[in-house]
Order: sequence, then C-alpha cells, then structure tokens
Amino acid sequence: MRNFDGHATLLFGILIGLALGLIVGMWSPPSTFEVPEACQGQEFWCWLNDWQTLVSAIVAVAATLMAATIAWFAVQAQIAVTHLPADQTKLVLDNFLEEFLQEVNQAWRFLEVALDHNYSEERKFTALNIACAEVDSSFQSSNILDCSEMLTDLLPAQKHAYEQVFISLRRIKTELERKRSDDDPEKGYGLSAQLFAIQLSHLVKYLEQANHTLAEVFSEREKYDVDHTLSWHSSKKRADIQLEKWADELSKQQA
Repeated sequence: MRNFDGHATLLFGILIGLALGLIVGMWSPPSTFEVPEACQGQEFWCWLNDWQTLVSAIVAVAATLMAATIAWFAVQAQIAVTHLPADQTKLVLDNFLEEFLQEVNQAWRFLEVALDHNYSEERKFTALNIACAEVDSSFQSSNILDCSEMLTDLLPAQKHAYEQVFISLRRIKTELERKRSDDDPEKGYGLSAQLFAIQLSHLVKYLEQANHTLAEVFSEREKYDVDHTLSWHSSKKRADIQLEKWADELSKQQA
C-alpha cells in the first residue's frame, strides 16, 4: 500500500506540473496582438507556429518525466524482487526461533524459582537444574544453531542483528555444556542462577534489535537490566572522569 501511494503521488505531481506549464504558457502574452493578413482564416495554425517552441519544450519535458517515471518504477520493482528472498528467509527463521524461544521461556519460569529467596536451598537447586536441563535439551533437539546458515540470505542490517542473537545463543549453550556434570548427574549443573538469568536477559536485548515480536515471548519474565551500550561510550566516560580529575588538580595548583 505504501508503494502504491508513493507511485500515485509521483504521477499526480507530474500531471500537476505539466498542467501548470501549459496554463502558464497559454496565459503568456503573444508576440503581437494583431492578426497578420497572412493569417486571416488560419489563426490556429499561425498561433501554433508562434508557440511551437513552447509546445516542443513541454513535450520534451513530458517525455523526459515519463521516461524517468518508467525507470523509477523499474528500480522499485527490482528492489522488491531483491527483498523478497530476504523477507521469506526472515519469516522462516523467525518461526524456528519462536518455537525454540517458547521452550526457553518455560525453562525460565523454573529459573525464577531458583532466584526466589523465599524457597529453600534444595528447592532452588532443583529448579535451577530443571531450567538448565530444559534449555540444554532444547538446544539438542531443535538444532537451532544450525539455522544460522540462513543468515547469508538476509539483508546486511538484518544479518547483523540476527548474528548477535546466535552469538548469544552459542554463549548460553557453551556455558551449559561446560557446567553440566556428566560424571555425576545428581550434581546437576554448576551454573549460577543469577549468571544464567543475565545471559538470558542479554539474549532478550539482542532479540529486541532483531525482531521485537520474538522478544515479546519473554514479556512475563523478570529480566536483569543489562547494558548493551557501545564500548566507546565506556571509553568516553573513563576519559571524562580522568580529564576532569586532572583539571581539578591543575586548578588547585594554580590557586
């Protein structure tokens, strides 16, 4: 609908421009107010001869604008064709991710119990291990990380956003595998409940940048306020503090 509106606006503007050009041309004073004797009975052809330069210019402008319009439509059609595979890939990718994230969301409910100080240590330990086992199992059954191969078909901005999502997923999977006790299953996972919640909170942040609809899967979960500020902001803050400190020292020495 937006493309249709844009096309209609462009054509309407072209037509208005041509109409105004014709009106201005018709209202311009002729070179003479008297009809020459040679033009008696052939006023129209004489008028056309007087205005042939203007008419030729208007026709030329109209032809140029029409050619530009056709070219613009062709470019828009090419852009639409280019975007189509990326949009289809993104749709499929979002479907796979949503199914996986729904399972993670259920595991996060147990993680919230593990973070609740009102429960006993034994109950929190059990809840944490259920949460870790559920997410670990989802990684193994869904093979969600294999979907990262689809990123090559996305547009550059989409690709960058989804790459961050898969990087976050790989970190979570690696941490679960590292903390899983294969030697003694009763020991469960040696992963901190708080660290696990922070990793999941980072995942939600990346999902918000890629597709806020996917992030809404975790709308009811208690998330940590993680910071995704660009690294140069931290460098600037450190520099501001240090330079302000030196400026104060210099002021005191000069006082």
